[in-house]
Amino acid sequence: MFFTRREQEKKMTDYTYIIFDVDGTLINFEKSERRAFSRTMESCGIFDDDELHGKYTDICDFVWEEYDLDNTKDPYIRKNYHQLYRSYAVRRFAELKKELNLEKTPEELSRIYTRYYKEERIPEPKAEEVCRRLSQYYTLILATNGLEEIQVPRAAIFGDCISHIFVSESVGEVKPSAEFFDCICNTLSVASPSECLMVGDSLVNDMEGAAAAGMKTCWYHPGKGSVACGVNPDYEITALEELLRILQLCDINKKQ
Repeated sequence: MFFTRREQEKKMTDYTYIIFDVDGTLINFEKSERRAFSRTMESCGIFDDDELHGKYTDICDFVWEEYDLDNTKDPYIRKNYHQLYRSYAVRRFAELKKELNLEKTPEELSRIYTRYYKEERIPEPKAEEVCRRLSQYYTLILATNGLEEIQVPRAAIFGDCISHIFVSESVGEVKPSAEFFDCICNTLSVASPSECLMVGDSLVNDMEGAAAAGMKTCWYHPGKGSVACGVNPDYEITALEELLRILQLCDINKKQ
């Protein structure tokens, strides 16, 4: 566990709101995506092996970059993000269809995949336990880029632990824009952004965006080293349960 710019003895009363990103933070995107893709291929009578999945992920990466969807600071991407995402979702299957003998149209494949993806909500290690514990002391918020029809059902696994979920499509802005984080503060009537601790895996969308809004930040990067890239989170963690020690809550395995 790494601490930067903060003392370990910070009191848990310093924060009122804990804001979590979803994919890559509370939900394991890679495992959820893999299972959804496997089920999609099974619906076409095709077995999903590592070679096929590797080909699919290469296509996804290529199309994602072509649409420039990581460039969330760009005004055009911000304005058209969700329209571009929908186009990307179909286009990746159009490219895959060129490689495979698939009878279904790219639009049909995208709909099937989306249906399965909404059902595949594999949590990160200890995510449910950490949220349950933190919800006893804080108001827990989810903040995610994406489509409401997809992200809201996926977040349902955290149930009553979560007070609000802010999805970029319904907010009308994407992280890391100031408008996205302002929407959170305005909706919750937050007295000061410093009452909020943002926990996420993206240095730009989560850490940089929240810090610019005046929130405190905690970068979650399991199995990765610290990266010096001009973004300086207040905390760095490699496991979600480390939040409990940062906030001076008892061990997650202790009987509550």
